[in-house]
Amino acid sequence: MAGRDASGRHPALAPPGRASLAPPWALAATGLAVLVTALIAGLVWHSQQLPRLDAWVEDRLRARTDDQFRLAEEVANGLRALTVLGVVATAAAAWIVIRRWNAVALALLAPAGTLAAELLLKPLVARRAPDSTTFHYPSGHVAVATALAVSLVLLVRLAWARPAVRQATMVATGLLVVAMALAVLVATAHLFSDVVGGVATGVAVTLAAALVLDSRGSVRAGARAER
Repeated sequence: MAGRDASGRHPALAPPGRASLAPPWALAATGLAVLVTALIAGLVWHSQQLPRLDAWVEDRLRARTDDQFRLAEEVANGLRALTVLGVVATAAAAWIVIRRWNAVALALLAPAGTLAAELLLKPLVARRAPDSTTFHYPSGHVAVATALAVSLVLLVRLAWARPAVRQATMVATGLLVVAMALAVLVATAHLFSDVVGGVATGVAVTLAAALVLDSRGSVRAGARAER
C-alpha cells in the first residue's frame, strides 16, 4: 500500500507503471473470447428453438418446484447485488492499494463496458427461449460477474500479492461466476448457451479494456518522456 506524504495525506493517483494490466496472453484470450461469443451468437441468431445441449442442461438443472424457483431467483438477485458491491470495492481497493489511474479505470470500465456490450448484443442477436418474449443472449448477470472476476484477478496480480492471495482470489471469483451461472440456469432465466456467451463476453470486454488502458498508458508515458 502506498504511504502518506509529509502532510499526512495519501499522494495523488500515480500514472501507469511498468507492470501491465493485461497479462502476456491477453490478446490471444481476447480473440478467442470474441470468437466464442460470435460463434454462439451465430448459432442462436434470431432463434426460438432449444438446441439439444441447452435442452439437456435445462432438463437436469431447472427448478422442479416453486420453492426451488424462488430460491434460485433470490440467489441470483443476491449475487447481482454482491457483484455491484464488488465492483465498487474493487475500484476503491485499486485507488488505495495500487494507486494507478488505469487500475481504477479497469475496475470501473470492465463491468460497465460488459453491461453495454450485453445490452447491445441482446436485441442484435434477438435470441428467445421457447414461449419467451424477452431476449436472452448473452446472460448479463453472468457477463458482469465474469468482468468483475477477471478484473479483480488482474488487479491482484498487479498489486504483487502473494501467490496464496492470488489463488484465493481466483477461487473466490470463480465460485461467484459458477454460482451466478447455476442460479440463472436453475431459475430458467437463461439457457446454457446464454451463460457460456456471458462468460465469453465478460472475458473479452475486460481483457480488451486492459489492453486499451495499457496502450493509453504507454502513449502518455512516451509523451512525458519527450517533454
